[in-house]
Amino acid sequence: MTANQTPKYKITTALTAVESIQAKEEDTAELKAYTDGAIQDGMVGAAAILYRKGRTNPIGTLRYQLGPDKEPTVTEAETVGGILAMWLLRGINEVQRTPSSIYTDSRAFQQILQKRRPKSGAHLITMLTKTTEEAAKKYAITGNHPRFNIHWIASHRQVPGNEQADKEAKKAAREGSLPTYDLPPALRKTLPVSIHAVKRRQLKELNTEWEKGWSKSQRRPWFVSVDPKFPFKKHRQMVTLLTRAQSSLLVQIQTRHIPLNGYLHRLQKADHARCKGCWNRSKITIKEMVHHYLFECPEHRVARSKMESTLGREAMDLQHILQCRQKIGTLLKFIGESKRLQISFGDVSTNET
Repeated sequence: MTANQTPKYKITTALTAVESIQAKEEDTAELKAYTDGAIQDGMVGAAAILYRKGRTNPIGTLRYQLGPDKEPTVTEAETVGGILAMWLLRGINEVQRTPSSIYTDSRAFQQILQKRRPKSGAHLITMLTKTTEEAAKKYAITGNHPRFNIHWIASHRQVPGNEQADKEAKKAAREGSLPTYDLPPALRKTLPVSIHAVKRRQLKELNTEWEKGWSKSQRRPWFVSVDPKFPFKKHRQMVTLLTRAQSSLLVQIQTRHIPLNGYLHRLQKADHARCKGCWNRSKITIKEMVHHYLFECPEHRVARSKMESTLGREAMDLQHILQCRQKIGTLLKFIGESKRLQISFGDVSTNET
């Protein structure tokens, strides 16, 4: 569809599931088509089913199998369902006289219809637009007033047409497409594999290969405390709003590879492993490690009292603290106020870089 073309379909999206059901009940369209896409037994299928107002039995059904689920996405299957629905409507004379409705339970399908240049399934959107224009041309539908309304409807709400479309889509995935002469011309040949699907498959293969390599890495046991699940999505989400120094400090705290005397002495970067604060106060030799620094050392009791007041019972549970972004902020504020690691990391109590 070019910049100057006006689509012959209108997109209507309800905000809630209840609103979508209510809008469907108030819809006076003579013809209503329901579409769906589904994955079944490792295959992807799409279907459309058409009803005439006041009747419970469908007047038309189309099914199409897109191929193995490693290639097409469910959203692309939903788009194919839209093409099938438009093809069914194309064969009904009432389209000339009254607007018709197409129902989908996929918001993603509606979203790519609204994008000027969708990244995924652009070729399918082109097919849908072409099929719509052909139907409009066949019945001499002119002007800019859309005759085909594409509605979102909530799934699993016991809407007969929607439930039947889901069954037909799964049947298409299992049993294959209907004979080619029943299908739109654009679907009578194998669909090209979308770039989005190729990228998705390649990324999955790369992640699998990376995960195998990581499981054998000597560094894996050290990083389990940071995020035990590969590929560390939770950890990446937690540090999204942190500075580089803050995120680096958190990793070093969890791996215990941090510039405190207990670790530096092991690397022969410090003359002793003892906590300087405890030694200066009481001449007591205590190894300066993460737990001692954060929760025990009296040198930082003032800053620690503020942290304990904020965190409450979880103030001594490091792993619990590191699971919450707000509590991480409280921990970083303590570290900043203690000034023990300021030479290495600067002021980590704020997000100012």
